[in-house]
Amino acid sequence: MKLLRYGPAGAEKPGLLDADGGIRDLSLELHDLDAAALAPVDRLTYQAFRWERETEIEGFRYPAELLPLVPNGGLLAVMPQLGAGGGPQPFATVQDYDRWLHRLAAYVGWLDRSIVNLRRGLSRGYVLPRVVVARVVPSLATMTEGAAAQSPFLRPVQSFPATVPAAEQARLRREYTAFIVERMQPAYRRLNVFLRDEYLPRARSTIAWSELPQGKAWYTHRVRRATTLALDP
Repeated sequence: MKLLRYGPAGAEKPGLLDADGGIRDLSLELHDLDAAALAPVDRLTYQAFRWERETEIEGFRYPAELLPLVPNGGLLAVMPQLGAGGGPQPFATVQDYDRWLHRLAAYVGWLDRSIVNLRRGLSRGYVLPRVVVARVVPSLATMTEGAAAQSPFLRPVQSFPATVPAAEQARLRREYTAFIVERMQPAYRRLNVFLRDEYLPRARSTIAWSELPQGKAWYTHRVRRATTLALDP
């Protein structure tokens, strides 16, 4: 199943796509439960859960996927940290290594989808500030330069735990190196070239979220989601 938005532009609703291609409308699911029949503790849990889900559903009005990059944080920062082996991503077994390589394949797909979404954002007026893009471009360049051995994503196969057999170590080292050279670095390079040559010249000079389409309402929503308060920024 896959969570998605569906419906006419500007009036999209959250839905769940099943294996048969059917879409279940999630916008009314939370109202089917009789909160009054719950015990006080359960009612409080329900109210908190409902507020969180309704806030997330409200967020579907705003195309956050068109602004996938952030200067500090986000996948561009988190994935190299996880891939270097110093974070919560485990590298203790052969299965850990194989699973992480599958995750990296999905990450490469995300890098390429980011180009598509950023280009869509340009056409619709959802554009990142120039100061943000100018910071991202040099960091991406560092991921495309030098030999694969210098990539943080190769560190887990440069030193293995004793739980990984020697024969598997050789295989994993070959697969990780090939993946970085053949897929990871080219994907970073594609995104970097796109940002540098196509996106940065068209990035906006303003920095306020309110300068985006639906910007004021979107920022108010972000404040409410972060603080749980109905503040007017």
